[in-house]
Amino acid sequence: MNFDYYPTPPHLAKELVELVAVDEPKLVADFSAGSGNLLVSAAARWPHADITAIDIQREFTDALKRTYPSWQIGTCNFLSSNSSKSCKALKGIKGRVDVVLLNPPFSRASTEGVFVLPCGTEISCSPALKFVLESQRYLSSKGEISTVLPISALYGSRDADARAYLSENWSLKINRVVGRRTFRNCFVETALVNVRAKVPEPRSPTTLEVVNMERSLTIKRGRVHVHSAVPSKSKKAVEFLHTTNLKHNKVLHSSFRSPSVPSTLSGPAVVIPRVGRPDRRKICIIGAQRKFVMSDCLIALVPSPPFSTRELQQLLIDNFSDISATYVGTGAPFTTIERLRDALRRLGIESI
Repeated sequence: MNFDYYPTPPHLAKELVELVAVDEPKLVADFSAGSGNLLVSAAARWPHADITAIDIQREFTDALKRTYPSWQIGTCNFLSSNSSKSCKALKGIKGRVDVVLLNPPFSRASTEGVFVLPCGTEISCSPALKFVLESQRYLSSKGEISTVLPISALYGSRDADARAYLSENWSLKINRVVGRRTFRNCFVETALVNVRAKVPEPRSPTTLEVVNMERSLTIKRGRVHVHSAVPSKSKKAVEFLHTTNLKHNKVLHSSFRSPSVPSTLSGPAVVIPRVGRPDRRKICIIGAQRKFVMSDCLIALVPSPPFSTRELQQLLIDNFSDISATYVGTGAPFTTIERLRDALRRLGIESI
């Protein structure tokens, strides 16, 4: 049987542990422990923490028991309620785990993709995100999850309902995108993600509505092919912008023009590439009253007042890992309006 095992490289395990904000956890767990690389890094940072390791493969858990006799180690299918209920190492730790470390299976072919909500409703999800959903049942009030997740779990349609449920009470922080060749014999794009409980803010419904209105924007995608633009100084033609005009967070003036067409836009706006390697220096502001036409390689974000372009630009730069994670593709990486909208929503920005 293929258990989709791709061990976490030691340097990545150390980074995942360092991303955890909890200072002195009493209990650290990994529910897909494998050879234990994540927990070894955890034990190095928190030598006094109790360690729980769970894996479906007995060869791994037997090896861990021999090497780390002080750990609580169990063999079970963590995604199966019947299997996890019978696991002695899991008994009594629900609501007590301060840190969960995960490198869950990346495969989307598994049948273990249904999560039962507290209300009894079933939602479909990938095995990777189901590991996160099941893990949050074990977290303490101050607990958090530090995990590797495939990009598909963060933006794929299969996990949309699961992400919506998770985001109601938990915040997902994408720290950085990991290269496709990070895991041996596995060519998949992943990200390092932290899942923490949201801190509730006392607000009246009216205040909440105002906050949402203050952070809203319109997403516009460029529609003009780059080869249709021509060098021109004509004032009747509209300035044509391409990714080459985005440098050092500013939109440089272009010597190319395009006929005035329905896709003509006016600033102020924040312009970003739709295609190409993500670069925070290409998150650029275009000023008010400046008319332009975008190539099909650009996207414009037009904030609604009082949300300003300067505030939007800084927010995107500060949370660049969330934005860069939306760029995927086997050739030139690209983003989509749907993936971008999903990332913006997690940053508290509504888009149309």
